[in-house]
Amino acid sequence: MFRHSVRQLIKPGEFAAFTDAAKGVNAVIPKVGLPTYNLWVTLFGDANEVWAEAEYESLDKHVELWKMAQANDEVMTAFRAMVAHVVPGSVHDYPLQPLTLD
Repeated sequence: MFRHSVRQLIKPGEFAAFTDAAKGVNAVIPKVGLPTYNLWVTLFGDANEVWAEAEYESLDKHVELWKMAQANDEVMTAFRAMVAHVVPGSVHDYPLQPLTLD
């Protein structure tokens, strides 16, 4: 299993527009096989900080599916509409794999 976690800050006054755009992304990404992303908001810390997370079978599958997404105009249009509400330079990707404590 592989978890893709993304941390981003949303521009002031654009939180509702960002969440609407994120819904738009989740509506189209399954067309290229991507899982939908769950959004989490921090209760303390940076204002308008949002985490997006989705699980994949592997890092290789994640890369393969995002390459397909990048070739899809509908997905990229929705994705660009969403990231237009993100503070430039605030996006951080966290590729996570489980740690077995056996």
